[in-house]
Amino acid sequence: MTRISGFVLFLLSGISALAQSKDEAKYRKESDEVRKEVWAWEKPEFKRRDIPAEYANSSKIVIAHHTELTADSKSKLAYYGLGFGGRKEISIIETVRELVKVNDKSAVDDYSEMSFTRVAKSSGFYSRSKETTFVGVRVFKSNGQVKEINADDIVLTKDESKEKQAKIAIPDLQVGDIIDYFITSSQELTNDYSVKTYSVLLFDDAPVLNYSFHGQLGKKFAIDYRSYNGAPDLQVSKNDDRDIVIDVEKKNMAPFETSLWIAPALQLPLIRMNISLGYRGPGSRYLGTSKPGEVNKDKETD
Repeated sequence: MTRISGFVLFLLSGISALAQSKDEAKYRKESDEVRKEVWAWEKPEFKRRDIPAEYANSSKIVIAHHTELTADSKSKLAYYGLGFGGRKEISIIETVRELVKVNDKSAVDDYSEMSFTRVAKSSGFYSRSKETTFVGVRVFKSNGQVKEINADDIVLTKDESKEKQAKIAIPDLQVGDIIDYFITSSQELTNDYSVKTYSVLLFDDAPVLNYSFHGQLGKKFAIDYRSYNGAPDLQVSKNDDRDIVIDVEKKNMAPFETSLWIAPALQLPLIRMNISLGYRGPGSRYLGTSKPGEVNKDKETD
């Protein structure tokens, strides 16, 4: 019996190691694909290198910031043990990319290491979620040399089946370097009908020369939003597939004054969105839900 139990444990550990190896290979492949896609963006602001004289003494300067947000949904038939029912699958992908000049030792220290949750999973009888994060970093040296940090340099600090924490070091980062980095978060949600709150923050404690946000949400989604403290309205359009397309742009954002008490929601410009799957079925008027494809500004809170 002891020999049999030992063999079973050995077999199970082998299967587990094989599964982890496959998961790691899949993550590295997807990470490479995401990195190639983001670095290929045709955005001239990420090729800019000059800094206005007025910001020459800033600790850091955000030369360019861009966020891409996409969301889609589809319905499938699934078996839940008691019978068949509908299953709603939602995918949300957010990529935030910044090009930053580090201008003093404090900024170098801030960007010398990044920590993030590489994978997070949760599941229940009816719903489940999985979020995977990919990171890419390039450093442009003053002599023209470019150094890239890739998936091979990521170190796991927590390695469990439902959560993997990771960190990545950016070695030899020096004052005057320009760091180009992105963080991509890919969420896969099943039967999650909750409202997703999302904010576009049009302020920073560092100067931002070019800021942009672009979202593309499937035609089944709806957006309710408010602009606060002088923030502009969303630029809204529809593409040929009737997806909701939203854009926000701002240039030459001066840093807010950090020596004063700041209540961002009361004093600084931001746009807050509630993103949900649209619904116009029974009880929709009582629930106050929006139709699929709707974009509503300053919706009545009642």
